Amino acid sequence: ASAVRRQLAGTDGVIGFSLLAEPFSKNYATLSVWTGEEALDAFVAKTPHREIMADLAPAMGPTRFVKWTISGVDGLPAWPDALHRLR
Repeated sequence: ASAVRRQLAGTDGVIGFSLLAEPFSKNYATLSVWTGEEALDAFVAKTPHREIMADLAPAMGPTRFVKWTISGVDGLPAWPDALHRLR
């Protein structure tokens, strides 16, 4: 997680991020805000994220993605809303 945090901190296009890790239940999640889809796709394709996700795949549960658009007047996204959307 620390390598991905460092990668996120130095990535163009990321506005903010939060990580959720529950290893005993194989539950991992990222809540992030990006300037656009292109910035997110570029991050996902680069190491260390790409390699870590491949290495962790056997220890993780099923992967799902939820994306939605927000504007500045919406405020910051919050975990309760994100987890609700994920369900």
